[in-house]
Amino acid sequence: MKKLLVVGVVCAAPIANSVMAADLAAPVAVVAPISNWTGAYIGGDLGWFGAHQSGTTATGVPAPGFGDPPIGILPTSHGLDSSGFLGGLHAGYNWQLVNLLLGIEGDVMWLRRDASDTETVIDTFAGPNPAFTMLFNAHNNWLASARARIGWVADQWMLYATGGAAWTTTSYTTTATGLTIPPNRLAGISTTAAFSDFATTGYVVGAGVEWMLTQNWLIRAEYLHYGFGTSSGQLPLLGSAPDLSCLFGQCIWAIGTSRLNFDTVRVGVSYKFGELRLRRAGRLQIMIG
Repeated sequence: MKKLLVVGVVCAAPIANSVMAADLAAPVAVVAPISNWTGAYIGGDLGWFGAHQSGTTATGVPAPGFGDPPIGILPTSHGLDSSGFLGGLHAGYNWQLVNLLLGIEGDVMWLRRDASDTETVIDTFAGPNPAFTMLFNAHNNWLASARARIGWVADQWMLYATGGAAWTTTSYTTTATGLTIPPNRLAGISTTAAFSDFATTGYVVGAGVEWMLTQNWLIRAEYLHYGFGTSSGQLPLLGSAPDLSCLFGQCIWAIGTSRLNFDTVRVGVSYKFGELRLRRAGRLQIMIG
């Protein structure tokens, strides 16, 4: 019996060693970490904008208290489209729910939009004859927005749609300058009016794609469309002779614009700090990380 036991142990030892060696040699499967999009972030953007708008100067009408007939065959239409570069900053927070992402974001973009157009105004008093050149100018230097984001996450990639409120300030200038074409009596006359829409509110919608380069660095490409309302102002018409229908300051022209739209395409880089966590240690604290 003892001999059989010794023989069994001796025979089993090589088998056990082989099994242990096989276990040690077997590759260990490593599960790649799933990207975590939840957290606060801040970053910068660079891109291009295209602005679309037109302006009109409507028929001159008598100023309040005067009964003189209007001067001019109007409206005169002005194209105010323009394009250029923009850049700015953004910040926001994301919540990831498995493959669904919800977020909020705010941004400020700086740009230089200077659009202008000059058209000829026809005088109906002694004509019709060309009477004025009418210069129309529009200027913007910033765009801002506060938006919600909703996206679909696939590990390091995220596709999203976004929309919310937008703001800008647009400054307008109109200048009417009298021509020297005979028998025009308005030669040498020039009058200017300026008006602006300060921090006017509009809307913004768009979409983008974002890539998580590391757990802290994000890269994006984004398209946004901004829409703002119409604007209006008044331009006084000045005459240079006492026999004109509209004497000095007695007539005004109505100035108006179409809706102002911006289309932007931009790329950006963001740094993600991590998710907000509440911890109570004698007092309430907000932790980021």
